[in-house]
Amino acid sequence: MLFLWSIPALAQELDLRLVEREIVRLTNEERSRNGLSELVELPPLSAAARDHAHDMARNGYLGHDSPSLGGPTERVRRRGGTEVVLAENLFRTSAAEERVAQDAVRSWANSSTHRRNLLNPEYNSVGLGVARKDGRSFVTQLFAHQLVAVQRVSKKNHRLIIQCLVVEGPRHGGIFLNGTLLARWEAGGDGRFEVEVPEPGPGGKLKIGQQTSSTRYVLIGEIPVGLMVESAGD
Repeated sequence: MLFLWSIPALAQELDLRLVEREIVRLTNEERSRNGLSELVELPPLSAAARDHAHDMARNGYLGHDSPSLGGPTERVRRRGGTEVVLAENLFRTSAAEERVAQDAVRSWANSSTHRRNLLNPEYNSVGLGVARKDGRSFVTQLFAHQLVAVQRVSKKNHRLIIQCLVVEGPRHGGIFLNGTLLARWEAGGDGRFEVEVPEPGPGGKLKIGQQTSSTRYVLIGEIPVGLMVESAGD
């Protein structure tokens, strides 16, 4: 019985993911028309956006601050994001599901405040979340400026395997523990890289650095190990 009930829920979730992708496409289309670079969709941003969309749908409100999840920055950090520059667009509609993406982007483009977020050249990444309840759709769109996005952290034999995506800037760098270089990384043609480092002890802080010269690294963000780590076996 549980399996039978889960089929419609899964189908709706898949449909909503298509709506999310269409909103990203239309957003980038609007940016391209205005001479701006396209935004890269990042998993931590989308996870945080979905959390908020579902919270709004479940509790029937539209707002940037959730009593249970907090504001945009708190929600992104809870999902392992390291973004420090954030903006958020929200949308609610009773329109049919196939109209949600177009109506949302059109509404934001026609609002001076939301349009500033859509067309802000400072942002290079985006996350989308759509939830639907009782015939109403709730949309959360998060913007950020991210140089290197941490996509997954797993642990095996007391070592961390860190998977990242370079969104902007140098495609090589290092992982640092409390300021000491632990390992170097180099991204592939798609901007992705994987690096393995020893698991830090209590109080140890891992940071990503991009290499700007033969001897210089710029540290750009802390890796949220406590929030993201998954066990891959010991």
